[in-house]
Amino acid sequence: MSTYEDILKKAWGEVPKVKLLPVGSWELEGKNASWQEPKKETGNPYFMLVYVPVRALDDVNAEALAELGEGYEVKNNRIFHRVWIETSADLDAFRKHLTKHGLNVTDEQSIEETLAAFKGSRVIVYLDQREFANNAGELVKENVAKAFAPVG
Repeated sequence: MSTYEDILKKAWGEVPKVKLLPVGSWELEGKNASWQEPKKETGNPYFMLVYVPVRALDDVNAEALAELGEGYEVKNNRIFHRVWIETSADLDAFRKHLTKHGLNVTDEQSIEETLAAFKGSRVIVYLDQREFANNAGELVKENVAKAFAPVG
């Protein structure tokens, strides 16, 4: 990464645009896991998991990958995955989800300890694409993680 002064002198046109990743299986690395309180009184809390793409697997269309452009850094993309927590059964499902990342979740371990170990963990994910209108009425496209499996 550049220094603060270098960043300030950049023109916005020099900043690479993040592109939608092609549909298919990807290896992702855990970047961050955090607890999020509900935004509304009627909402539910959730864990927000943030991932960085590491590499595309064989089922990702080679032409679609090439369309990203030579030198495109997929690690600039972020994949966000929410795990809603309404009941203790949801926490158990979250525990099972984390084991797919190769995390050794034991009965003695706290949720906090497991979340700390999430950073740097790896998982295979099927990435799809979705399109929706945001609060400003703009059409937004994003990658969405549909299925998770252990690496290897």
